[in-house]
Amino acid sequence: MKAILRAGFSLAAALLCACSVYPTVDEAKDEFKSTFKKMPVDRVEKSELPGLYEVYSGGKLFYFAPEQKLMLFGEMYTTAGQSLTQAKIGEYITQRTLNIPQDVGVTVGDGPVEVTGFLDPDCGHCAQAHDWLEKRDYSGVKLRVVFMPLQPGSMSYARAQQFVCSPPELRREALREVYSHEDPAPGRHFLTCPGGAAQLAKEAELAKDLGIEGTPTFVAKGQTVLGFNRERLEALLSTTSSTN
Repeated sequence: MKAILRAGFSLAAALLCACSVYPTVDEAKDEFKSTFKKMPVDRVEKSELPGLYEVYSGGKLFYFAPEQKLMLFGEMYTTAGQSLTQAKIGEYITQRTLNIPQDVGVTVGDGPVEVTGFLDPDCGHCAQAHDWLEKRDYSGVKLRVVFMPLQPGSMSYARAQQFVCSPPELRREALREVYSHEDPAPGRHFLTCPGGAAQLAKEAELAKDLGIEGTPTFVAKGQTVLGFNRERLEALLSTTSSTN
């Protein structure tokens, strides 16, 4: 698949190089809006290929060739195997998360390193990330948990609502139960509260607005980690801890 995408971008580059004058970013943005009228646009930037522009929309990144009026989907890789596209998406998500309202998400831990985690109770890698943070005893970390959209009435929703309704001293235990996937004891019901459903709705809306689809996604100190990349998270948190 990567070879196909590279071939596609190589073909695009060959087409684009036939042009001697490239549109400005504003011209490319205007051309995109007039060509794809129903597609919302957050911003447009130049890409690494002359004449090919990055279009950011709803948390996604794709490419636009204004001279040919073509939209391209895929990833751009360096010779070292690094996905420039994923790196740009991470930067894009990070910038958009800088202004997350303080009343969205519920925190666990009280360390100086603030980490926002977009999580799903049924995500296996999220459970692994949770176990890892538990073993670290949330050392130096203040994790803001933002749940992805959940189905009301499901067990996952009930566990998530119990977490957001739990008092601070019980949140770690409540988060353990989110990922335990064990049925409650007979006669016991999950905790609810008047603002629980509203909190989960705000979290789901935020994840949707940011265009976050993959879980877990972590944001800390201006960097985004897509997936449970333990080595990168460890390095990031250690580096961040040493600068606080």
